[in-house]
Amino acid sequence: MFYKIFLSLLLLGFIVNDAAPLTNNNILKTNEKPFKDKQNLVYSIFHNSSGLPTSDLQKVIKKAFDTWSAVIPLTFTEDKPKNKNVDIQVKFFPRDVGPELGFQSYYENGASYIGISFQTDFKWKIYSSGEKYNSEMPDIYLRALKLVGATLRLKENEDSKSIMQAWPKVTLDSNGNYVEPKLSHEDIKTAQEMYGKKKIKQCL
Repeated sequence: MFYKIFLSLLLLGFIVNDAAPLTNNNILKTNEKPFKDKQNLVYSIFHNSSGLPTSDLQKVIKKAFDTWSAVIPLTFTEDKPKNKNVDIQVKFFPRDVGPELGFQSYYENGASYIGISFQTDFKWKIYSSGEKYNSEMPDIYLRALKLVGATLRLKENEDSKSIMQAWPKVTLDSNGNYVEPKLSHEDIKTAQEMYGKKKIKQCL
């Protein structure tokens, strides 16, 4: 009986308590929606070991979700920390512990969710436009944008301006100052091909 249950979970793509990392072939190269027909998704920050104040971390993670939400008909709402009854969990792991790709599928206590993981080996920073960029302090907003896109199962591309290129680069001005990253035309086009366009409410 146990073997049948375990086999069923494997066929569903889950392993109880700690799912195997999802690979480029079955995540970044696919157009399969990860949340079926859900449009209102809930996420939580499982724990904050980023070195950033929690309120600042919440704002930048929300900003990343809202950036994608602005172009597709999905909403993302934060729930209380450590709540596992959510669609997406944001976590922080050391490099030798967390998933290689930055996201992972979990099946735990009868519920499934996707975990977005940041590595604690880096000294993350939230930059303001025009601020001098320090390569030893990577931009957490850029990383969050890429991981949210990957969680939505948007495929990687070779567009040099794309958030979804394999290794998105920080945009700097001629003086080496930070320029806030934006979704490229290719990012928006790919997302809307999968999820549709954002409907704009018209005031009567």
